[in-house]
Amino acid sequence: MPLNIMLDLRLATLMHADWIAKLQFTFKIPSFVCRQRNVDCVFSFTYVELMNWAFWPTTKIPLDTGTIMISGPNGSGKTTFLDALRTLLRVPRLSSSRRAGDYLSPDVKTAVVKAVVTNTTSHAEERRPFESKGITSDLVTLVVQLTRKGGRWERRFLILANDVPLDNLRRMPKSDFMTPEAYSHVLRSAGFTDALLKVLALEQGQTDKLCEKSPRELMDLLLDVHGDKKVLERYRDARQNYHAANMEISQLGARLAEEQARLVVAQRKAEAFQRYEKLSAEKREMLATVMPQAEYRSARESIEDAELIIQDGKGQLGPIDREILDVQAQLANADAALDARKRAIITAREEKDEIGRDERNKDIRLNTLVLERRRLDEARAASADIKPEPLEPLREKLVEARRTVARFEIELETIRQELLSREHELSGISGEQPAKIYPHYVNDFTRLLDDNDIEHDLLCDVTEILDTSWQLAIESLIGGNRFLVLVGKRDQQRARELAEKARYRAYIVDRDKQPPVPSGTPPGDSAAAHVRFDIDRVPEWVTDTLRRTALVEDVKSGMKGSRNATSVTRQGYRQDRRGGISIAVDRFYCGSLGQTAQADSARHDVDRLRSRVGQIKKSRDQAEQQAQDFERRIKIQQALLQAENVDERYDELSREIRSANDEHKFAVKIKVEAERKLLETVETLNNFEHDTTDRRRWLKERLEEQSDLARELQDCQKSIEKNRKVLHDIRLRLDTSLLTDAALEEVPTVDELTPRLYAIDTMLNEYEEPPEDTSVHVFEQHRAQFERQRELYQDHEDGLRNWETEYRLAREKYVVVVEHTIREYRRCIMSLAE
Repeated sequence: MPLNIMLDLRLATLMHADWIAKLQFTFKIPSFVCRQRNVDCVFSFTYVELMNWAFWPTTKIPLDTGTIMISGPNGSGKTTFLDALRTLLRVPRLSSSRRAGDYLSPDVKTAVVKAVVTNTTSHAEERRPFESKGITSDLVTLVVQLTRKGGRWERRFLILANDVPLDNLRRMPKSDFMTPEAYSHVLRSAGFTDALLKVLALEQGQTDKLCEKSPRELMDLLLDVHGDKKVLERYRDARQNYHAANMEISQLGARLAEEQARLVVAQRKAEAFQRYEKLSAEKREMLATVMPQAEYRSARESIEDAELIIQDGKGQLGPIDREILDVQAQLANADAALDARKRAIITAREEKDEIGRDERNKDIRLNTLVLERRRLDEARAASADIKPEPLEPLREKLVEARRTVARFEIELETIRQELLSREHELSGISGEQPAKIYPHYVNDFTRLLDDNDIEHDLLCDVTEILDTSWQLAIESLIGGNRFLVLVGKRDQQRARELAEKARYRAYIVDRDKQPPVPSGTPPGDSAAAHVRFDIDRVPEWVTDTLRRTALVEDVKSGMKGSRNATSVTRQGYRQDRRGGISIAVDRFYCGSLGQTAQADSARHDVDRLRSRVGQIKKSRDQAEQQAQDFERRIKIQQALLQAENVDERYDELSREIRSANDEHKFAVKIKVEAERKLLETVETLNNFEHDTTDRRRWLKERLEEQSDLARELQDCQKSIEKNRKVLHDIRLRLDTSLLTDAALEEVPTVDELTPRLYAIDTMLNEYEEPPEDTSVHVFEQHRAQFERQRELYQDHEDGLRNWETEYRLAREKYVVVVEHTIREYRRCIMSLAE
């Protein structure tokens, strides 16, 4: 994938400003043309623009589409320009022993390399090069910005649509810049492949390979080796003279560039000194004369404005005061009227409530009569088929049935309470942090100890039965002492006093007391062999009881032992010298089996209680059904007794219903009228309250307006006094000719002068130290030296053109000789072939 680039470089001199001339290079560079696997490369350069790169403060280089080479003397800028392109396109390295920082002046903070390229579709594809970034414009701007950050240069990259001016790039926020990796990725997507990067990274001379040379170039190579002796010597001398002159002009150009750099530095220092002097003089003038004039004019105008405001304010206060007095008088009478209207509403509401109660009573009486007549109809209809029964036995059976229902309700509530308690215990045992369930007196006493901050242990909590098959026997042997409480010596007295008050039915012992060490290992058949205590200080009499008691399978085995021996069977039957007795306990509390047994017992009790609840509910429902049947039969018998006077009562009820209906209708009419009257009274009160509220709000606003206006007048008066003092002070400082109307008319306002004064202070603060007054003289010296160096350079440039002409003529003669030699060589080869 070849890359052909040509630069036609011409050195020219142009005057910059009025003092300095700089070197500028005019380039003619074509577009990049790349092909890889039949894919047209995608973008072409239209121009390149450099800012603060090497010796170019700002230059714009237009490009065309020819295929050319880079030419020019040493030091003329060929490598400098190519390194700018390499920096823009992120080529891995620049020319030998050169870095990007070598092209940036120490006094420059920012440098920019910008190129505008095409973004049109190719013949092979309809896709635009930078379409992957979402850019569809025909032109795209590529930018690399180098910014000094500490002691190094930071590179930032941009790819933007259209041709973006340099001024706009300076205002770009940091968030719009791309990372180097993202920038390279977009260039690769646009067709600028890694092969092109490698080509641009080649050093001078690395591309002069035979496979890449044209026939004419190969002929030039041949001419450098062979040819006529006289032509070769003349050609060699001319070439050496040309190269020597080219080298000399390059050195002069470098010295000129150095002198130009020194001139630029001196010019900047001179301009900084002149700018500093101008700003300082302007600041002194503003502080001494212009700003006091502006303040005098502003104070005088403020006094005139304040006097007008005071005059207008006094004219506004009179009507406001009169309006406030009128409204205050109206509001004074409004409170009495409001109380009267509220009393009228209370009276109307009481009348409405009284009428409503009367209407409800009449409605109840009417409904009662209608219900009674309906019952008489039912009694008359049912009396024909009903068998008479005595009432007293039915009433006795009804009472007995209700008592049965009450007993079931009481029993059901009792069982429910017990069921809730057992379910709560079961949840405590089976939860994520299971807890043992103790008898109520144990729970109450341990809670009492906790409330008094007494540390304690229960014997059952520190006892672990190793063989669970003897759980019943050992817990029965310990018995009530399972709830023995172990307390420290310091808390012994307090714990025993609490136990006395709570009537705790177990011992309180000292757990700090060291029991004697038992002699030997307990016998294998003793209870002590199957018990382990989690603490060492268990009372001696507890361990002795376990050591002296043997565990036996049955009563017979226990009776075989000594008469004074003590034994316990698996079922908790104890035998000693006194005889035998069952000491079996109902629940386990010691060790892990105690926890499991408590959970199983709680589950069994919960299941049993739930079953009992269902049975009681069923019995209660049956008793309720019997009670309802007895009530129905009693009502039927009562209806039979009343059926004898049904007809007479029925006619009487019909007359009473008609009368009660008329009275109820009239009461409803009166009630509606009372409600309407009450609503009208309430609405009148609401309107009156609303009007009163509006007046109070208006009065409040007027009072605030009156207060604000009075405060404003006071502020204006204070402002007048303050500004008069300012006028007096300024008259003492300035000449009266500067305070005339004509003089003040030309002075800007304080608001206009303040930003300018702030800007001047800001610009003066940028100078760490005042510039030296000799900088202008130094600049003039550097400018004269630069002019002399430039004239010398132009003289050598004319000489270089003469040497170039002589070199071209010698080369033309040399080419003629070589072409003749080639023709002769070809003719000889053809003769040999024949």
